[in-house]
Amino acid sequence: MSKTQRFRIYVETVDEAEVLWVKSSTSAYFESFTICQHVGYWKGKEEKTTVVELINVEEGDDYFAAFTVRVKALAQVLKVELNQEKVLVVEDEVEASLV
Repeated sequence: MSKTQRFRIYVETVDEAEVLWVKSSTSAYFESFTICQHVGYWKGKEEKTTVVELINVEEGDDYFAAFTVRVKALAQVLKVELNQEKVLVVEDEVEASLV
């Protein structure tokens, strides 16, 4: 296993059409990702939340930087197109391997 980046983007999705749009938009930026639906809270109000999880499995500082730029670009697109006040992007370091 090696250390790598994991990103999660949290965005409100009010219906299935928006969830499908998130999937389509994410696939325009990345070939591999996971999408999960949850119940979240923003400013005390319950909302349907879609989480896009992206794990960088490539190596090299240049690839890490480019991956990060694409994650932030996707988050901005989701924020604007879904008319969100904010979109949460979480980045952490994880150990991962493809087997």
